[in-house]
Amino acid sequence: MWVKMYKKDFFSKSTVIILVLLVLISVISFSFSLAEKNEFRALLGDTSPDLNQEALIHFLDGYTGIRFLFNYWFNSAGLFAIGLITLYAWSGAFLSPRLQNEKDNGFGNLTMTRIPFKKRLNQMLLSQSFYIMSIVLISNLISLLLALMFGGMPTRGVLTEMSAGYELTRFQVFLVIFIQNIWISLLVIFVNGITLLSNVWIKNKYLIQALPIFLFVFLPYLLGTVLGNLIPATSRLISPFFPEFLVTAINDTFNAHFDMLLTLRSFAPLFVFAFLFFILYYLNISAHSRNYL
Repeated sequence: MWVKMYKKDFFSKSTVIILVLLVLISVISFSFSLAEKNEFRALLGDTSPDLNQEALIHFLDGYTGIRFLFNYWFNSAGLFAIGLITLYAWSGAFLSPRLQNEKDNGFGNLTMTRIPFKKRLNQMLLSQSFYIMSIVLISNLISLLLALMFGGMPTRGVLTEMSAGYELTRFQVFLVIFIQNIWISLLVIFVNGITLLSNVWIKNKYLIQALPIFLFVFLPYLLGTVLGNLIPATSRLISPFFPEFLVTAINDTFNAHFDMLLTLRSFAPLFVFAFLFFILYYLNISAHSRNYL
């Protein structure tokens, strides 16, 4: 059953909308990287004695499509954070109200006469989770291909901003790409799950649609600004929830100056999201299994 739900979502207009938006954001970032690369390339003819031509050539050899992609993910003036916010808004608009919509239009009542609420909820969560993961993987795959078109194929190790001066091996590059896809997928899956399950308290679908942006974008910035000014120490606790920090979290893992405490603080939001999700999941099961009809 969940496979049918997944296919219905995947072959819908929402897939085209989100992929176009995400790819467009990545192309903007790649354009900036290409302009920067061309600026450095123009220096190749500079005969100034202060310019190390050998170092410049080595730098340009490493400025390939992989670096374009990593610049977009980890050093793009917040462009990938905008991509994450776009994913939040998309999930809120197309996926999160689904449970409340079924209750409002009566389809939920019909479904509950055939299968238990818990089974229906699990099917919905599973199909939406795979759908979100598919969107993240496909959009990042397209971005990778475009990055290679813009910047070229790497011929050696990749020198990136995140590697703090040392070259990442091909295996490390693959690992970064794999972990980043899983990380972003999990963030959006939990954000969508929390807002989907919020209908245990919120019965208006429009409020549910707005919840991802309000709860996971606006609220962290508001708390960071207000509490951060009143109690400066709280800013270190709140800032990891900012979208621009979430998208660069694995940068702390692959950095040459690895800091376990900083890494744990960067990944803490995922544990908070997971905790909220499971609390709401059990509240939903408890409330709707008895009183849905």
